[in-house]
Amino acid sequence: MSPPVQFDLLSNAIDSLTQAVNLLAWKDIRSDQARLKHAITNAAHAIELLLRERLRRVNAAFVWENVDKYPSLEARTVTIDTAISRLKNIGDVTFTGNDEKNLRSLRTTRNAIEHYEAPALRSQADLGAMQSSGSRCHAIMTAGVSWPCYRRSSARG
Repeated sequence: MSPPVQFDLLSNAIDSLTQAVNLLAWKDIRSDQARLKHAITNAAHAIELLLRERLRRVNAAFVWENVDKYPSLEARTVTIDTAISRLKNIGDVTFTGNDEKNLRSLRTTRNAIEHYEAPALRSQADLGAMQSSGSRCHAIMTAGVSWPCYRRSSARG
């Protein structure tokens, strides 16, 4: 009998981030528009999952909007805004104003792609996807947490 399939926040985030980077690095999809669209949505998904994983490491109930509904899979999980707020106020994570602005901008861009229309200059789309795939992860992962896919260079550890 094969082992059950297990999905967790961190491995799902790594998969989404890997997919975003692959979409930007390799031209398997011929349409630049499709590659950028999927890179942005995958990067946004990865960031949301990383924020939730960081909250889970503080307390698993913090992943839910209403902590009293933990661990109901039918209850809503936190938004980016709530995750940032909880991580700052409870999780001892520091975000710069620029980090918060970029995280919210990525969410807005992703929402526009998925729910509305998203006109953008190619340079804006490339920049949004690339920033999301790299530097935003750093903001989430810098609170003394050991991540298998991230090595901190500081002495704090």
